[in-house]
Amino acid sequence: MVIAAPTLNFKPKQATLPVKSFLQRLMLVTDGRITDIIQAYSGETVEAVKLHQKLVKCDSQLSSLQLESKQQVIERSIVLQGTTSKTNYLYADSYLVLERLDPEIRNKLIFSRQPIGKLLRENKIETYREIIDCGIEPAGKLAKYFKIEANAEIIYRTYLVLMNGLPAMQITEKFPTSHFVD
Repeated sequence: MVIAAPTLNFKPKQATLPVKSFLQRLMLVTDGRITDIIQAYSGETVEAVKLHQKLVKCDSQLSSLQLESKQQVIERSIVLQGTTSKTNYLYADSYLVLERLDPEIRNKLIFSRQPIGKLLRENKIETYREIIDCGIEPAGKLAKYFKIEANAEIIYRTYLVLMNGLPAMQITEKFPTSHFVD
Protein backbone atom coordinates (compact mmCIF):
# COMPACT_ATOMS: atom_id res chain seq x y z
CA MET A 1 0.00 0.00 0.00
CA VAL A 2 1.29 3.47 -0.87
CA ILE A 3 0.42 6.42 1.36
CA ALA A 4 0.31 9.69 -0.58
CA ALA A 5 2.26 12.56 0.94
CA PRO A 6 0.07 15.42 2.17
CA THR A 7 0.24 18.84 0.57
CA LEU A 8 2.18 21.10 2.92
CA ASN A 9 2.67 24.85 3.19
CA PHE A 10 6.43 24.62 3.67
CA LYS A 11 9.45 23.43 1.68
CA PRO A 12 9.36 19.78 0.54
CA LYS A 13 12.85 19.28 2.07
CA GLN A 14 11.32 19.88 5.49
CA ALA A 15 8.49 17.44 4.78
CA THR A 16 11.03 14.64 4.38
CA LEU A 17 12.71 14.99 7.76
CA PRO A 18 14.41 11.81 8.98
CA VAL A 19 11.83 11.02 11.66
CA LYS A 20 11.78 7.59 13.34
CA SER A 21 8.11 6.66 13.00
CA PHE A 22 4.91 7.22 11.11
CA LEU A 23 3.42 8.73 14.29
CA GLN A 24 6.17 11.38 14.44
CA ARG A 25 5.54 12.30 10.80
CA LEU A 26 1.80 12.49 11.49
CA MET A 27 2.45 14.82 14.44
CA LEU A 28 4.54 17.07 12.18
CA VAL A 29 1.98 17.48 9.42
CA THR A 30 -1.40 17.24 11.15
CA ASP A 31 -3.54 20.34 11.19
CA GLY A 32 -5.56 18.84 14.02
CA ARG A 33 -5.05 18.98 17.75
CA ILE A 34 -1.87 17.18 18.74
CA THR A 35 -3.21 16.79 22.30
CA ASP A 36 -5.70 14.18 21.08
CA ILE A 37 -2.92 12.22 19.34
CA ILE A 38 -0.78 12.28 22.50
CA GLN A 39 -3.69 11.13 24.69
CA ALA A 40 -4.53 8.28 22.30
CA TYR A 41 -0.86 7.23 22.20
CA SER A 42 -0.19 7.51 25.93
CA GLY A 43 -3.53 6.26 27.22
CA GLU A 44 -3.76 9.11 29.71
CA THR A 45 -5.22 12.59 29.95
CA VAL A 46 -2.74 15.42 29.44
CA GLU A 47 -2.84 18.96 30.74
CA ALA A 48 -0.99 22.16 29.90
CA VAL A 49 1.48 22.98 32.66
CA LYS A 50 2.49 26.62 32.29
CA LEU A 51 6.18 27.30 32.62
CA HIS A 52 6.12 30.96 31.65
CA GLN A 53 3.51 33.52 30.64
CA LYS A 54 3.83 37.27 30.18
CA LEU A 55 2.68 40.20 28.08
CA VAL A 56 5.32 41.28 25.53
CA LYS A 57 5.57 43.69 22.62
CA CYS A 58 5.57 42.10 19.17
CA ASP A 59 8.91 41.98 17.37
CA SER A 60 10.08 41.09 13.87
CA GLN A 61 10.30 37.34 14.62
CA LEU A 62 6.49 37.37 14.84
CA SER A 63 5.87 38.95 11.42
CA SER A 64 3.63 36.00 10.50
CA LEU A 65 1.07 37.32 13.02
CA GLN A 66 0.60 40.43 10.81
CA LEU A 67 0.71 42.90 13.69
CA GLU A 68 1.73 46.50 14.04
CA SER A 69 5.17 47.03 15.50
CA LYS A 70 5.17 46.98 19.31
CA GLN A 71 1.61 45.58 19.54
CA GLN A 72 1.21 43.42 22.67
CA VAL A 73 0.88 39.64 22.66
CA ILE A 74 0.91 37.00 25.36
CA GLU A 75 4.08 34.92 25.28
CA ARG A 76 3.51 31.54 26.88
CA SER A 77 5.54 28.36 27.35
CA ILE A 78 3.97 25.09 28.47
CA VAL A 79 4.57 21.37 28.61
CA LEU A 80 1.80 18.90 27.84
CA GLN A 81 2.10 16.58 30.81
CA GLY A 82 0.38 13.30 31.60
CA THR A 83 -1.91 13.75 34.60
CA THR A 84 -1.06 10.29 35.98
CA SER A 85 2.53 9.62 34.90
CA LYS A 86 3.68 13.27 35.06
CA THR A 87 5.56 12.56 31.80
CA ASN A 88 6.24 15.66 29.69
CA TYR A 89 5.21 14.66 26.18
CA LEU A 90 5.57 17.99 24.40
CA TYR A 91 6.94 21.51 24.95
CA ALA A 92 5.28 24.51 23.27
CA ASP A 93 5.96 28.22 22.89
CA SER A 94 2.90 30.28 21.96
CA TYR A 95 2.26 33.89 21.04
CA LEU A 96 -1.39 34.91 21.44
CA VAL A 97 -2.86 38.06 19.91
CA LEU A 98 -5.23 39.27 22.63
CA GLU A 99 -7.56 41.43 20.56
CA ARG A 100 -8.15 38.59 18.08
CA LEU A 101 -9.39 36.23 20.79
CA ASP A 102 -12.88 35.96 22.23
CA PRO A 103 -12.81 37.40 25.80
CA GLU A 104 -13.92 34.09 27.35
CA ILE A 105 -11.22 32.14 25.47
CA ARG A 106 -8.63 34.77 26.37
CA ASN A 107 -9.43 34.43 30.10
CA LYS A 108 -9.37 30.63 29.98
CA LEU A 109 -6.04 30.64 28.14
CA ILE A 110 -4.57 32.90 30.79
CA PHE A 111 -5.99 31.15 33.86
CA SER A 112 -6.70 27.48 33.03
CA ARG A 113 -4.54 24.38 32.60
CA GLN A 114 -6.31 23.23 29.46
CA PRO A 115 -4.44 22.91 26.16
CA ILE A 116 -5.30 25.56 23.55
CA GLY A 117 -6.86 23.09 21.10
CA LYS A 118 -9.15 21.66 23.76
CA LEU A 119 -10.37 25.14 24.77
CA LEU A 120 -11.09 26.04 21.15
CA ARG A 121 -13.00 22.79 20.59
CA GLU A 122 -15.04 23.01 23.81
CA ASN A 123 -16.06 26.57 22.97
CA LYS A 124 -16.80 25.64 19.34
CA ILE A 125 -14.37 28.24 17.97
CA GLU A 126 -13.73 27.71 14.26
CA THR A 127 -10.05 27.86 13.36
CA TYR A 128 -7.67 27.04 10.55
CA ARG A 129 -4.11 25.88 11.19
CA GLU A 130 -1.32 26.70 8.77
CA ILE A 131 2.02 24.96 9.28
CA ILE A 132 4.83 27.41 8.49
CA ASP A 133 7.98 25.52 9.55
CA CYS A 134 9.31 22.25 10.93
CA GLY A 135 12.67 20.68 11.58
CA ILE A 136 15.04 18.89 13.91
CA GLU A 137 17.39 20.67 16.33
CA PRO A 138 19.40 19.97 19.51
CA ALA A 139 17.29 19.97 22.68
CA GLY A 140 19.54 22.48 24.44
CA LYS A 141 17.78 24.06 27.44
CA LEU A 142 14.63 22.02 26.80
CA ALA A 143 16.44 18.76 27.63
CA LYS A 144 15.54 19.08 31.32
CA TYR A 145 11.80 18.85 30.55
CA PHE A 146 12.24 15.51 28.77
CA LYS A 147 15.07 14.05 30.90
CA ILE A 148 17.37 13.81 27.87
CA GLU A 149 20.84 15.12 27.03
CA ALA A 150 21.20 18.70 25.71
CA ASN A 151 22.65 17.39 22.44
CA ALA A 152 19.75 14.95 21.90
CA GLU A 153 17.56 15.85 18.93
CA ILE A 154 14.07 17.27 19.16
CA ILE A 155 11.51 17.62 16.41
CA TYR A 156 9.66 20.91 16.09
CA ARG A 157 6.84 22.41 14.08
CA THR A 158 5.57 25.99 13.99
CA TYR A 159 2.08 26.86 12.87
CA LEU A 160 -0.43 29.68 12.88
CA VAL A 161 -3.95 29.41 14.25
CA LEU A 162 -6.22 31.66 12.19
CA MET A 163 -9.58 32.95 13.43
CA ASN A 164 -11.85 34.98 11.19
CA GLY A 165 -9.12 34.90 8.55
CA LEU A 166 -6.46 36.51 10.78
CA PRO A 167 -3.56 34.88 12.63
CA ALA A 168 -4.51 34.82 16.32
CA MET A 169 -1.71 32.53 17.55
CA GLN A 170 1.73 31.33 16.56
CA ILE A 171 2.67 28.04 18.20
CA THR A 172 5.91 26.06 18.10
CA GLU A 173 5.65 22.51 19.44
CA LYS A 174 8.70 20.38 20.26
CA PHE A 175 9.26 16.77 21.30
CA PRO A 176 12.31 14.46 21.43
CA THR A 177 13.04 12.13 18.52
CA SER A 178 13.01 9.37 21.15
CA HIS A 179 9.26 9.96 21.82
CA PHE A 180 6.38 8.47 19.81
CA VAL A 181 8.44 5.78 18.06
CA ASP A 182 6.16 2.74 18.61
